[in-house]
Amino acid sequence: MSPIFSVFDFVILACIAQGLITSILLLKSKHANVSNILLGLALILLCIVSFRIIFHNVGLSNFPHIRYIPLGWELFVPPFFYLYIRSLTEAGFKWQNSSLVHFILPGVYLVYDLFIYFISFQIETINEQSQLVATFYYHQVNEIEDYLIILSSINYAFLGLKVILRFRTKTNKLKLKQVEMIFKWLKTIFIAMGLAALFLTINEIIDLTIEKPIQGFNHWKIFSLYLAASIYYIGIKGYKLDTSSIHNNKQYIESVSSKLDNETMALAEKRLTEQLEGKAVYLNPEITLDQLADLIDTSPENLSFIINHKFSKNFRDLINSYRIDAVKSKLQESDNLTILDIALDCGFNSQASFYRSFKKFEGMTPKAYLDSKK
Repeated sequence: MSPIFSVFDFVILACIAQGLITSILLLKSKHANVSNILLGLALILLCIVSFRIIFHNVGLSNFPHIRYIPLGWELFVPPFFYLYIRSLTEAGFKWQNSSLVHFILPGVYLVYDLFIYFISFQIETINEQSQLVATFYYHQVNEIEDYLIILSSINYAFLGLKVILRFRTKTNKLKLKQVEMIFKWLKTIFIAMGLAALFLTINEIIDLTIEKPIQGFNHWKIFSLYLAASIYYIGIKGYKLDTSSIHNNKQYIESVSSKLDNETMALAEKRLTEQLEGKAVYLNPEITLDQLADLIDTSPENLSFIINHKFSKNFRDLINSYRIDAVKSKLQESDNLTILDIALDCGFNSQASFYRSFKKFEGMTPKAYLDSKK
């Protein structure tokens, strides 16, 4: 009896092939780091899981010598993606022996599956194999494993979400494109794996509640198509992702975040806000970075760092943004002064710099702004 492949099988196999190629490229890359290795291994595991339905669909499970070949590696997938998420968000992340604790349960099931495979390997008939594995509670053990896969997926999804939210909270004060690049990819990974866990849970519920399946409808095929598409997408995007750049960004983000959390910097930030909002130092047309640094008792370098990373502006733009807000407020309150008079009162030292700044921050001229408010 020869295996019979359908169009569905070829689609899944094509995605699996692409996933395996991408995995090898990730593992063999000259820039391979712990993130690439974890993603490469996770993709290999997904490929094995996806191949299992092909294994049964084309009739390979009817061959006694390979009927019980271990293909149930699903328990390994959630912890691998959890560690991958950590590797993208923690600057000092390294593979440690303590990480092996995540793979104790999957390892136990793998040993059990290998045991079943080797004791049934030399038995010639499927009936005899079934009787033998039944003495080792094969079906009951696999049913328990199905529930454990769901629980593991939920658990690691929760742990992964905590890591992502912690990363977001820690970096939320940083207006950096490096943060957004990492966070966007983290969301993609989390959503893809979260949907896979949801589909898996729904399929298990269908198997438990519906005794007679709907004719022509195979929910596990739908799950396999989704999984195959995830392998294809994550593989390509993950390989194209510049992980060396992400690694450098992690170090930079960690350094910036640590510096901003420093008590001295926090005090300087508080004093800066007081000078801008309480004492309106921006009204002084001659104010400089050095002068403002003296007022808040910090160095010009620290002040520039705070302005760049807390306000996402340079010194001049920060001062002018406050001046523009003051101008807009006075424009609506005063009918006696000209626009230029108000601009000069608010700290601008020339008509050209005022018009240039107003257009930059408001996207229109002062006259157009006034007309829009009438």
